[in-house]
Amino acid sequence: MAPSGEHDSLAKSLKGFVSPPQRTSLGQYVYDTVKHAVVSGDVAPGTRMVESRLAEALGISRTPVREAFYKLEREHLVRRSPAGGFFVVGLTRADVEETFGIRSVLESYAARLAALKHRDSDLEPLQKKIREYQEQFDKGRFARSDLSLQTGYPEEAGDGQVE
Repeated sequence: MAPSGEHDSLAKSLKGFVSPPQRTSLGQYVYDTVKHAVVSGDVAPGTRMVESRLAEALGISRTPVREAFYKLEREHLVRRSPAGGFFVVGLTRADVEETFGIRSVLESYAARLAALKHRDSDLEPLQKKIREYQEQFDKGRFARSDLSLQTGYPEEAGDGQVE
C-alpha cells in the first residue's frame, strides 16, 4: 500500500479534473491529464500510482485509468511494478540529451519549411507565441510554454508529418 502522501500528491495534481469534452474518450482524457501532471513535474519521479486509487479519486471506473497507464508505459513515462501499480519514471541526463537532440533536428526542419512556405498572415500567431514563451520562461514555466511553442510552426510548414 502506498503512503497516503504519494496518493494525496497525485490526487492534488489532478484536482482540476473535469468531465472530458464530448469528442474525447474518458481514457484519452485521463491519459492527457496524467501525462500533463507527470511531464510538468506535478507528480514526482518515483511516485507510485495505483489505478484503483486514481479511479476512486477521479470518480470513474478503473478501465480508462488502466488504458492511460498502459499508454504512458509505452511512452516510458511510467513503469509497471511487479508488486502492482505503476511508478513515474525519472529522466536521466542521457534521456534529456537524446530528446533535445531529436527535437532540435525535427523543429529546425519544421522551422525551415515554415520559413520557405510562410505567408505574412502566418507570422503574427508565431510572433505572439514567441512573446508568450519568453514571458513564461522568465517566470520559470519553461516546460508548459515549450509545449505551446512547439505546436506553433509545424502547421505553418504545411506538412502533417512534421507535426
